[in-house]
Amino acid sequence: MARVTLYDQYDQPIDLEALKRPQAEVTTTGVRQVVPEHPSWGLSPEGLATILRQSEGTDPSRWYALCADVEEKEWHYRGVLGQRRTALAQLPITVDPASDAKEHIEHADVIRSIMLRPEMVLSLFDLTDALGKGVSFGEIDWDTSAGQWMPKEILNKPLAWFRFAQLDLTTPQLLDETGMPQALLPYKWIKHRARLNSGLPVRDGLTRAATWAWMFKNFDIKAWMVFLNRYGQPLRLGKYPMSSKREERATLLRALRDMGSDFAAIIPEGMSVEFVDGSGDGASAFKDQAVYFDEQISKLTVGQTGTSDASKGGYAVGRVHEGVLGAICSYDGIVLATSINRDLVRPVVDLNFGPQKAYPTVKIGLPDQKNIELILKSIGDMIDRGLPVEASQIYPLLGLTEPAKASNGNSVVLLKPLARSTPGETGESPPSGPRARADASPGGGDGPDDEDGDEEEEIAAAAEEPAPAGDSIDQATAQILADLGWTPDVGDMQERLAACTTPAEARAVLAGYVDKLGTEQLTEILARARFAAGLAGETSAQDA
Repeated sequence: MARVTLYDQYDQPIDLEALKRPQAEVTTTGVRQVVPEHPSWGLSPEGLATILRQSEGTDPSRWYALCADVEEKEWHYRGVLGQRRTALAQLPITVDPASDAKEHIEHADVIRSIMLRPEMVLSLFDLTDALGKGVSFGEIDWDTSAGQWMPKEILNKPLAWFRFAQLDLTTPQLLDETGMPQALLPYKWIKHRARLNSGLPVRDGLTRAATWAWMFKNFDIKAWMVFLNRYGQPLRLGKYPMSSKREERATLLRALRDMGSDFAAIIPEGMSVEFVDGSGDGASAFKDQAVYFDEQISKLTVGQTGTSDASKGGYAVGRVHEGVLGAICSYDGIVLATSINRDLVRPVVDLNFGPQKAYPTVKIGLPDQKNIELILKSIGDMIDRGLPVEASQIYPLLGLTEPAKASNGNSVVLLKPLARSTPGETGESPPSGPRARADASPGGGDGPDDEDGDEEEEIAAAAEEPAPAGDSIDQATAQILADLGWTPDVGDMQERLAACTTPAEARAVLAGYVDKLGTEQLTEILARARFAAGLAGETSAQDA
């Protein structure tokens, strides 16, 4: 274990022994007790407004208790909020070292071993409670038994135990056993804020807006239940003759009431019972209102309705809605990673290795999606045009392992394939070069019918061997120039042409080289080149 002296934000030494003890323990006599409150019972709109106003002070505990009630009672809100929380907790996690230095890679390996633990998913899910309530607090239970400072567990603590400093209503504080707020120990807490709204943390969560939809929908559901209780069963209408006696009418009424519970009764002869459906379309109004609030909660929580409600739109709309949810989860991952980097990564590195100038970076979220098909097509076009492509950039896109480098240590480069022909088919000699050696090597191919060959050997051989001298026309041109004793400085000409900014400057450079060559000599070169090209064309036509 590293012997280091760490300092807090006030330049005061941190008591490392205090970090080994829990700061927020549940008590039986103090204020930190697990006693759930249910302010939603019998809550009126006026009472909800009072709780919201009071929450903007130093004591928002009653508001947090209401948040728990709403998330428990409102089924649809709990479903869509749970969808967003579980998606966030299961996003892929990557850890990047601060640099390629050996010590930075070691730091990243330690953080990676912590973040990839199976139980870390549960800890991240607890921290995502901030999506609904605005903030969440996790106490780090440090384990030093193996000579290292390692987080054994991240314990989620009830929000009722916390207050916000009266100075800024932003700095969180923990209630001690006497109910007085105290500062949170550094390197002991993960403080996560959802960052869904600027301003006070208590006004940050989704439940702040969902509470009103829950209340209105709650009134609607209650009225709907009363309506169904009264009109859900058909009205039992009894008819009696005008000459019937009072006792006979009382018997009929008692029979109708018995039909509501036992659905069996007897009535005097001559009387009749009619069942009238009194519900009609009255229930649809309550249902439409409940569906409306559900759709608004879906838009609030997951940004759309396509993945949470039975909405029309088809496949295309569903893909768009899925993309909206993905963008929201991506942002949530960035915010959560910020809290992890600040309150977990830095403490682990400082406690084990001492303060550093740079720290590993935890990233939470899906990697950027790339159009693999378009990339491969573009690469093929680049190779066909003679532009080399580094093979090491292609294999990761396909999820493949890059093969070993060539024997000379050079990287494998994808080049335009050489022309191939089978010996004996055209009467020409077997092709020379890297591809020919790959085909002729033992085990390198299956014979003349093997058109593919061993691609890896061809690529590696192409990287080792010099580029081919060119086709027959290039070779003839080079021979003519050599016979005349003229070897132009092409490299110098290319540099001068590259420096030109206008067509006039380029024409001047070319004219200068023509002047150096001389008109008569240039005419002789062109005449010989034309004669050689014509002769080669006639020979090729006769062979065909």
